[in-house]
Amino acid sequence: FETTLQTLYQNESRVIILLQNSNEPRSTGGFLGSFLQLDFASDQTFSWQFRDIYSIDRNVPRSAQIFAPDWFEGLSTKISLRDANFSPDFPTSAAEIIRLMEAAGEKTPEILGAIDLNIVSEILRLTGPIPLEQWDLELNE
Repeated sequence: FETTLQTLYQNESRVIILLQNSNEPRSTGGFLGSFLQLDFASDQTFSWQFRDIYSIDRNVPRSAQIFAPDWFEGLSTKISLRDANFSPDFPTSAAEIIRLMEAAGEKTPEILGAIDLNIVSEILRLTGPIPLEQWDLELNE
């Protein structure tokens, strides 16, 4: 783990964790509504932010979007970033997501992964509830 972390710092890498909404099914786990972006710096610091998928999706040129498969055309004639995880093969979907992020002018992530609500629920079962004091809420499984 330490070697991987050092490499991320040295390469000033970006890591993207897609947050898939499993209540709106897609082939790789759920709708891509948002994601966690981690940016590593060579001074051994990193920044993180949650981002809305539409903040990038609106910058994807129409010419970079692929035509939707026949079964998808009732929803859209083109596949853009928010629907780019339509292939059940995650590496295929990941390559398409990265391609569309690049087309929108985003830095290429070195690592792209995904989690869905089921995984978040499992994590919360292990950690216990997390208080969100700013909103007077508690995040639980």
